Amino acid sequence: MSKNWVEFWTVGEYGTLFKRDQLDKSKQLGGPTLEWSYWDLARENALAYPNREAVVDTFFGTDSENRRRITWSQFFNDINTIVLNLHDLGIKKGDVVLTQLNNCVELYYALVANSKLGSLYPYIQTALGEAETKDVLKFLEPDITITHPSFAKWHLEYRQSHPKLRDIFVVTKPNDSIPEGTRPFSDLLNPAIKAKYNEALFWDLLKTDPLFPWEIVPTGGTTGIPKMCFHSALTWPHYHGQPIVSRCEFGPYDKLLVFGPINGGTGTTFGRIAGLLGKACEVYLTVFSEEDACMITQEEHITKWVGIPALMIRAATSEFFEGYDMSSLRMVCYAGAPMPKEIAAMFWARGIKTRVVYGTSLSGGCVTTLPTDSKEECINTQGKPHEGYDVVIVDAEGNRCSIGEAGEVLIWRPTNGYYKSIELNREAYSDEGYEPVSYTHLTLPTN
Repeated sequence: MSKNWVEFWTVGEYGTLFKRDQLDKSKQLGGPTLEWSYWDLARENALAYPNREAVVDTFFGTDSENRRRITWSQFFNDINTIVLNLHDLGIKKGDVVLTQLNNCVELYYALVANSKLGSLYPYIQTALGEAETKDVLKFLEPDITITHPSFAKWHLEYRQSHPKLRDIFVVTKPNDSIPEGTRPFSDLLNPAIKAKYNEALFWDLLKTDPLFPWEIVPTGGTTGIPKMCFHSALTWPHYHGQPIVSRCEFGPYDKLLVFGPINGGTGTTFGRIAGLLGKACEVYLTVFSEEDACMITQEEHITKWVGIPALMIRAATSEFFEGYDMSSLRMVCYAGAPMPKEIAAMFWARGIKTRVVYGTSLSGGCVTTLPTDSKEECINTQGKPHEGYDVVIVDAEGNRCSIGEAGEVLIWRPTNGYYKSIELNREAYSDEGYEPVSYTHLTLPTN
């Protein structure tokens, strides 16, 4: 496979692999042509279902009285307040707003707000240690960070030698103190900013470009190799999220219990994109336990489990799965790792369908999702490629395999590649834009 990428779109001083002729090829492969951002979806949901819950989180606690409940109307109003306050701080298209947060509504807010501003938005894991966090901050060079008090010290120490970081906002629980040198996240929700702007004019002037790459998705995916995948609305929610939401049948009457962190590839797909595109309510477990997962399934009438299969398996094989009422649960949707066949079969035996999202590729593009209600296919196959994708299996010489012949998987779809990593992009992709999904070998099915 030759490596001869020389044409790059630039974002600041950094390039991407996206070329406009990718749109033509993806359309020929059945890909969508859409013109929305996350902000547009939030506005649509607020108009259609203003009083329906958009998100329930357990950041303050899992007891019912501690769960925060946000309607679509409140969600969209809060997003707009955050956008105006960030704009007032000078944040513009191409600036970097970074979050390091546990599962909470503020993490959801940040995604949608940055989609409107066009600011580059990396969301990094809270599992990172001090040295890892500081290394990531050096690599990403944020203008603003949003984190918790427990991580703020590392951000403050980084800022001492990197004054480009203007503000550090902290998301707190009741009785948490605000570290000196930081600001409370509530400052970004201050409604006084609305008196300063003509909102009707402001939103029309602040246009979004679905081709502009701004979302930086840190994911180890199925490969287990950490990477910063660079995405636009086109390459992430349009081509990645839309087929998943459709094939997993997410809708406005669903409540999705998210297993695992929502600040990675799988978590963002199921914990934020699914809610926006499907108009579904997302329910976040900030701290996982088997009992809390089953208790909340009963009390919140959860219809679908989504996210990391390892945590689902723990909940489904615990005593609590039988001890609580699971009758509302209709489907489990998972990605990032396989689920044992016997566990999948157990779900089906209880009338609970499964959907597997397979193969987050080297630069963060999904390969297949199952669109079937066949138990046999759901348990024993990996599904069909998304619309707009080309997934092929080739032999050692690069020739396409025939039916039943094993080989290496290659994937093509519109892509921006890695963030700030032109050399890695050149190593990962062929001239034609195919990349090897080198951690697996598959065979074509007879059908």
